[in-house]
Amino acid sequence: MLSVVGLLLLFFSGFSLALLLGKMAFSWQESLGLAFPLGFFQATVSLLLLDVVGIGLTSETLGFSLVLLSVLWCFLGWKNHVFALFKTLRFDWKAAVKPCLNLPWILLFVLIVLLAGWNFERTLFFPFAADEFDSLAGFETLGWLISKEHTFVGLSVFSEDWNPLVHEAKSYIGYAPLCQLSYASIYLFGFETSKLCPALIFLSFLLVFYGMLKRESGSLLALLVTFLMMLTPLVLNRSVTTYTNAIHMVYATLGMIYAWQWLLSPKGSNHPAMWLSSVLLSANFLARLEGGVFSLAIGLWAGFLWLRGKKGFKEVLLWAIPLAVVLFGWVLFREIGNLRTDSFMISHLFWDAGKVRDILGGLHRVFSDPFNFGWTVWMLVMALVFTVLGLLKKKCSFVPLLTLGGSFLLYALILYQMDYTIWDPLDAVLAYSASRFLLCYVPLVWYCFVSAYPVKYGFGKVEKCLAWKK
Repeated sequence: MLSVVGLLLLFFSGFSLALLLGKMAFSWQESLGLAFPLGFFQATVSLLLLDVVGIGLTSETLGFSLVLLSVLWCFLGWKNHVFALFKTLRFDWKAAVKPCLNLPWILLFVLIVLLAGWNFERTLFFPFAADEFDSLAGFETLGWLISKEHTFVGLSVFSEDWNPLVHEAKSYIGYAPLCQLSYASIYLFGFETSKLCPALIFLSFLLVFYGMLKRESGSLLALLVTFLMMLTPLVLNRSVTTYTNAIHMVYATLGMIYAWQWLLSPKGSNHPAMWLSSVLLSANFLARLEGGVFSLAIGLWAGFLWLRGKKGFKEVLLWAIPLAVVLFGWVLFREIGNLRTDSFMISHLFWDAGKVRDILGGLHRVFSDPFNFGWTVWMLVMALVFTVLGLLKKKCSFVPLLTLGGSFLLYALILYQMDYTIWDPLDAVLAYSASRFLLCYVPLVWYCFVSAYPVKYGFGKVEKCLAWKK
């Protein structure tokens, strides 16, 4: 019973927040699919706040926090007449089902359901893989311990008496907290395995991603691209593990896509994608600290648009506030809880041409590996070509690819500033950590491909020919 109630609280707190921020402007797939990712993010923030004020992390305190948040979002939605929009909804079954009544769509739908179901089952019931040691030691174990000791900062394994090396650069004490605390939420609500968290988040992501693509292109292309994205070897491989990789990919991808939609909206439109992107990119930072490069890339472009008068200062500031609160809140939490670790970053600027060549060459080698990233690099080339063609007709924007490239260069800068005499060797970082980080670019590249005007136009014609005529 506790497990069912806990799962419902996670869902409803996220669903109510998705409706409030989205203002009913997005597809029903997005509203439903955002529920669990936003729910686990709220559970993480709740546990951090409870811990910092000295309240024990139990199922009762977490459940009460989620109830309060759900009531708050519902109240704000009622106050701002968001939920009143339900009364105006008229679901047109014919308009919704008609585009899907063609053989390719039905076959793709069946394949995705089978693949997603198999992947969900594999995540939940397969044993931990041999290469999941870091996950077991740094995320799974900490999540389980938090649920038993009812604290995060006061964990016994964080004691210097028990572990004198706890503040070293590689210590798990310095890892971003979303995965550990999400797993702790699962254990607090009485579930036997934390694998339910990545299983639910990835399944939710597929629903949101399809909804986003459907708004951009149409049902058939959206389903096809969702299926092909799932077939990327590294996506299938990482989505079943308890590492941060797939969870981070979900928050980074959704945050970036909503940010693109906001950046391309008219000035002062108060586009609901602004709020969703800000919240999701905040969660992305708590999932993996270097994920901040996505927020920085978007922030730099938003600042550029403000300087050119294409975005208002107020909306850029409102977008940045949740990110700043989460960033400085986590820094403050680490200071209060003595969760600091030795730095492995070089604090001064320098130039090393050989290091630059090794990093960029290594990233290119990793990203173009077909056994990990499949055809992603070719889709990136096609997205670039079709975007340029769309620009010639003034029906495309280069903003998605530009900010995507900016985030890539910022991540390369992080790798450049790392001290590999303290951390693992560069080759090891590129082969493991960097390749997993680049997982975020797989769905983003596919979205860039779909959003290119020639692709939308061509598949629109195909879908129109295949659509049910009656």
